Amino acid sequence: MRDFQRREAGLLSVLWLLSLTLTVAYCFAFEDQFVVSSDAASYDQHSLELAQGQGFPTSGGLQPKREPGIYVFFGAVYSLFGHSHRAARLAQAVLASTFCLWASSDSRRAGSAGANTMISKSPGP
Repeated sequence: MRDFQRREAGLLSVLWLLSLTLTVAYCFAFEDQFVVSSDAASYDQHSLELAQGQGFPTSGGLQPKREPGIYVFFGAVYSLFGHSHRAARLAQAVLASTFCLWASSDSRRAGSAGANTMISKSPGP
């Protein structure tokens, strides 16, 4: 059993590193083609306001209409690294790559019955 757990941990580490490498390489390879527009511009503006301590607007047309998670995440990145789109993309790459580890951990804790329940309840085509 210990050998299986060691191999599983090694495989997850390799997959995480591969995912992180690919997403970071993508960030740098296409950096000149990224344009902040549409929804991303709204996320950027509100996240910067949070980082500067202005909080969320409570009136007017600039109220966020979405859950605040992404605003808080990018606001934290901007407060640490300044208003840097590169830092935001790299932080998002780390978060996205780490998600597979969280999902694996949750499914392991849920066990096969929990995993079957999650699969049966997930929305499908």
